[in-house]
Amino acid sequence: MALEAAGGAWSRARGNEVLVLRQPDASAPHAEALRGHAWWQSGLHYARRTDADLDFAAQLSVMSRLMLDRLQLDLRKGPPGVMRIPHQGLPLFSLAIQQLGIRSQVRKLNQDEARNMVGPAYRSAPDSTYFEVPDRPFAEADLLAVLRMQARTHDVHLQEVMQPVRLSADPEAPCRCRVEADGLSLRPDALVLAAGCRTPALLEQLGIQRQTHQLVVDRTSLMVVTRSVFPASLVADYAGRWTATQSERGRCVFTMSGVRDEDVDPEAAQQVPGEHARALRDRFEQVTRCPIEGSHRFMSGMEIRKAGASAPSHVRFLVERAPRSYPGVHWVLPGSASLALAAAQLVVAELPRPTRAHGSPSALPGRSWQAPLAMMHSRHDDDAEGPASSAGEEQRL
Repeated sequence: MALEAAGGAWSRARGNEVLVLRQPDASAPHAEALRGHAWWQSGLHYARRTDADLDFAAQLSVMSRLMLDRLQLDLRKGPPGVMRIPHQGLPLFSLAIQQLGIRSQVRKLNQDEARNMVGPAYRSAPDSTYFEVPDRPFAEADLLAVLRMQARTHDVHLQEVMQPVRLSADPEAPCRCRVEADGLSLRPDALVLAAGCRTPALLEQLGIQRQTHQLVVDRTSLMVVTRSVFPASLVADYAGRWTATQSERGRCVFTMSGVRDEDVDPEAAQQVPGEHARALRDRFEQVTRCPIEGSHRFMSGMEIRKAGASAPSHVRFLVERAPRSYPGVHWVLPGSASLALAAAQLVVAELPRPTRAHGSPSALPGRSWQAPLAMMHSRHDDDAEGPASSAGEEQRL
């Protein structure tokens, strides 16, 4: 949604009449569930393997800072995060700190400091080191609220529709498509799909099949525990291969290696496999050294990528144009909320400038998007015990 709001404002500034359609947070089958696990990225998370990863981490870090500076926002909430780095990863970690320009923001923790920050998850191991880092959870709702306000300032129409939109070829105009939304039929001059994991299905409604769009969906399972667990707001334990973030409401979102499936059916990806739920629960109890206390539930976080792209390269944004059969159709994978503004500028530059005057639409589908922004970790069913699952698209910052 960050991309749609940002892109709408940019496109309207070029003279286009812009309509953004979205489904409500409460009902969208492909909502951004990993908002609850996202954190502001210094770049360290992606700078742990190769020199290419380090180059990408530097780009992501710069784009993140530029976006926040442009929007005059500081989305970093709570105390600094903690990373536990295995000793074999220390040389690249040290190089990353230097090249990312954050040496003054990273501090090695002594045993007492580390124990106080990670609580029951502290492990006294000679083969790893704890660091205080600038990474921490961020309030994506604040980002979306600012982008929504800016889009409205540019007279962008932001509408919520109750049913998923449908696309079809326009029988009256070759190489054009129709958008069916809540009973209305629209014939846009240009269409930008930034629908996350629903993008492949929308393209296939236009006859653009997988062999052409080459988009695949991955699933990561997460567990939400409805209480604060760790003193630090973010713990990324790369030695133990698990991460946890905590929201301002005290929800802890936990995930680990081994609960990710690649190239899954989007509909099936909405459900958390039973083996993932059991593994998450067992690992959480092992990390915290006690049974789970209080209610908990599971989320299925879905992300979309180009086939053949592997982490972290799949986080890069992608802007593509449909084949000649639909020259006005583009699809965008922002990859990360940090890249939303950069992706928006790129896709808007690809759109045709208006060749005729456009007045405001006589009728708009759905209702104006006024609702408060909901993070998935703040769902109303947080108090439900056990393995309730919800679907979502991963959004990183």
